[in-house]
Amino acid sequence: YLDLDRFKNVNDALGQRWGDRFLVAVVERLRGVLPAPAVLGRLESDEFLVLLPGLASPADAVALADLLLGALDRPLQVEDYDFVIGASIGIALHPEHAASLEDLVRNAGIAMNAAKAGGRHRYEVFSGRMADEVTERVSMESRIRAGLSRGEFRVHYQPKIDLGTGELIGAEALVRWEHPEDGWISPGRFIPVAESAGLIAELGAWVIEQVATQIARWDAMGVVVPHVAVNVAGAQVWRGDFLEPIQDTLRRHGVAPARIEVEITETVIMRESGRDETVRRLIALRDHGLTLAIDDFGTGYSSLSRLKQLPVGVLKIDQSFVRDIVIDANDAAIARAIIAMARTLGLATVAEGVETREQLAWLRNEGCD
Repeated sequence: YLDLDRFKNVNDALGQRWGDRFLVAVVERLRGVLPAPAVLGRLESDEFLVLLPGLASPADAVALADLLLGALDRPLQVEDYDFVIGASIGIALHPEHAASLEDLVRNAGIAMNAAKAGGRHRYEVFSGRMADEVTERVSMESRIRAGLSRGEFRVHYQPKIDLGTGELIGAEALVRWEHPEDGWISPGRFIPVAESAGLIAELGAWVIEQVATQIARWDAMGVVVPHVAVNVAGAQVWRGDFLEPIQDTLRRHGVAPARIEVEITETVIMRESGRDETVRRLIALRDHGLTLAIDDFGTGYSSLSRLKQLPVGVLKIDQSFVRDIVIDANDAAIARAIIAMARTLGLATVAEGVETREQLAWLRNEGCD
């Protein structure tokens, strides 16, 4: 099962007519390395099947996958354009991995998706573990839908403390799932599934609703929590209707936009920040009074030239650096560099997951906010 890695870029840039010519060039390139008994077919768009009967050993399939990847390493010329494109390949064998053609194609597709997830331009051989993961993901998606309708999700609040004064200056909202049979399910398990299943916008809207309700409740009780930080998935921000529902929710509960801090992970924000539309949406967040924070800072690959152009107010030092900040010189150096850079750029710094007096003293001494 072969899927081209960047075909959409060709179609988007040059149009379908060029995309069709490009696919013809791809097929000719693949045919050039396929052995005589192999059958090449196109499933849809940029996905292909290669059927190879009479294999002497599984190694033959792996060798063919290498040949196909190598064939697509060289530039493809269509008219006056040169394109370099890769592919992700999944391999399934009969009868080891499936008894029917339908199952064989499905399992090769599962292996191809694993290759994509592993970094693209590579191959994977199907395994039972992959099938178990797909089954778990489908089951998890169904349970998330049910959990949202049955009110199984909870929002917990983690305090944010000013290191200069020791005062409570805000909180961070953390979504948790209390399943009636499985107990507490980690966000690390359900958030990626919610994103891939298109459920993250619904879950995110629910969290914003809970946060606005809680802020209004605290205000009525006379409890002062200046702002609450809310993690937002990239898929939510890139939707055209992202800002309006937040404004509507805050308006209904009488909560000022300045009381909400939107956190987006460094990896997501840097991946998308080259697009003008993305920057416009982030600026719109700021212009409507919300603060933008970059979550998990230091774990991705930030471009400093982009960072200074974004309407960011806060950098969050990832917990992976804070955990051993007192005993690991590398973690200490990274945290120190983030604090110094943020100060130079006029940004506030928040350290995640401070759990010991020693961590607290180190961060306070280094000038973390």
